[in-house]
Amino acid sequence: GFDENAVRGDMGVMTRMELYTPAVALFDRGGKSDALRAFSFFDAGFVDVHSPSSIGESSASLMGAGLGLTYQYNQNVSAEVAYGWKVNSDDQVADRKNGELHFRVMARF
Repeated sequence: GFDENAVRGDMGVMTRMELYTPAVALFDRGGKSDALRAFSFFDAGFVDVHSPSSIGESSASLMGAGLGLTYQYNQNVSAEVAYGWKVNSDDQVADRKNGELHFRVMARF
């Protein structure tokens, strides 16, 4: 639900909990297979800044949750799309949207 790099600092911790459905095959042709899975997630993070004058923040925390889909084709192509909603964030986080869509596509050769 947040922009990447919404907060920054010298030290931090992040956790991500995910729950996946079993894989569903959409087709199986000529030895090539695929798998579609749905997932839910909960993210939480905290950063601390040791010298706040350098970037204007002292610390920040944020939490988000969301839903998504992953798709794997054979062993070399995958895609993921997820939408996350904000659960909680400090006032220092300038990102004021309620949620955000993220996606990625990867190919391995």
